[in-house]
Amino acid sequence: MREYLTLDHMKIASPGTSAYIIPHHPVFKFHNGVNKLRVVFDPSCHSNSGSLNDHMYGGPKLQLEISNVLSSCRAAHQYVFTADIVKVYRQITVNHIDRKYQPILWKLDPTDEL
Repeated sequence: MREYLTLDHMKIASPGTSAYIIPHHPVFKFHNGVNKLRVVFDPSCHSNSGSLNDHMYGGPKLQLEISNVLSSCRAAHQYVFTADIVKVYRQITVNHIDRKYQPILWKLDPTDEL
């Protein structure tokens, strides 16, 4: 979470401006002798008023079927380059009006008050 702040991928919210708190939890992965941690957000987690996903308009599917993408690449190009785009979803700008639906309850220090 400190990295999110440092990279400007999140901002400190003002008290009382949220419409929902997104549940999150850590996922640890041990790879090549190093413990890695990533944060997983769960807007489908249900509360007394349902989940965030229950209250949001889903809209149409925008992604192409992966089989169509692969077939198209093989037919149109001799060489194809792929990459894993790190932190891509944290770098998408969310409309200011919708930011009230994305707050995270988190403290820098466990001894701090909520």
